[in-house]
Amino acid sequence: MLAENLDACRWLYNRLLQDLNEAKEKGIKLKTYDTQNLIPSLKLENPKLNQVYSKVLQMVNYSDASFGDDVGSRALQDAAVHTSINKRVVDIMLPRVILHNAVSLDGRIDGFPMDLQQYYELISIWKEDATLAGSHTFLKAASVAPPEDESAFVPPKMDPGDKRAILVIPDSRGRIRTWHYLRTLPYWRHFVALCSKSTPGDYLEYLKQRHIDCIITGEDHVDLRTALEELYSRYAVKVVRVDSGGTLNGLLLRQGLVNEVSVLIYPSLVGGETTSSIFRAPDLPAAAGAAPGQGAEGTISLKLMKTEKLRGDVMFLRYEVRR
Repeated sequence: MLAENLDACRWLYNRLLQDLNEAKEKGIKLKTYDTQNLIPSLKLENPKLNQVYSKVLQMVNYSDASFGDDVGSRALQDAAVHTSINKRVVDIMLPRVILHNAVSLDGRIDGFPMDLQQYYELISIWKEDATLAGSHTFLKAASVAPPEDESAFVPPKMDPGDKRAILVIPDSRGRIRTWHYLRTLPYWRHFVALCSKSTPGDYLEYLKQRHIDCIITGEDHVDLRTALEELYSRYAVKVVRVDSGGTLNGLLLRQGLVNEVSVLIYPSLVGGETTSSIFRAPDLPAAAGAAPGQGAEGTISLKLMKTEKLRGDVMFLRYEVRR
């Protein structure tokens, strides 16, 4: 029941925001009491709103978040307080996030021969609903993407029976301009850009014209926690596999958003002085009074779930992130 109430609050926030944006485009400025008067009719559109206390629905509407601040986080926090949803329950609303990477024995993510078929054969283990990929990966694809044609502006056909994953790319700076090419690839059924309030307006219009969904959250950078909550709420995403390098991995790990770390260790030594790791983040401060070898404060602890030796002397390790 608590999970359903929170989903209903999310739906109401997004529905009111849609009405506000449509009115703004027509030169109409809706006030708080105008959107409040919409709620009775919206209960007919979504009967699940009837399960939520009216006071909670009013808070979703009256919060400044209903007018675009912080992607509804204040409204949802108020709803959480008044429905006794604690952090443990809110965490249930987040998808399960898996980092899946391949490294050399000395921990590098590049510079060694890698069996891509072996790497991608394993992803069926998780039955992912969404692939979260770093923008740098697809910026490299710009050189092979063909020019746009009229098909880029045609709305995609949605098949309810399509079980492929959604491709999700954080792109706060609005640099990915190859969505038309990505739509032709057979790996994904739908596409979502994660943007922030600082994302250029012309890029948001670019996405809209090409029917690429967009989640706007965060000020200067994408708020990954809220973005994951939105993926759960809007698209019923329960499992996310992260296919990225160390920067996005590092942000997710430091924010406590990762549930599992999967690593293929290849029998190669690369060496080198440049940083190339599956986990890139600022150095942690040493724990006060820590003895040598005790480790830094904030180190992420893992629990080994599985080990398996694969072809080519590759070791497959799966770890659960300890909470």
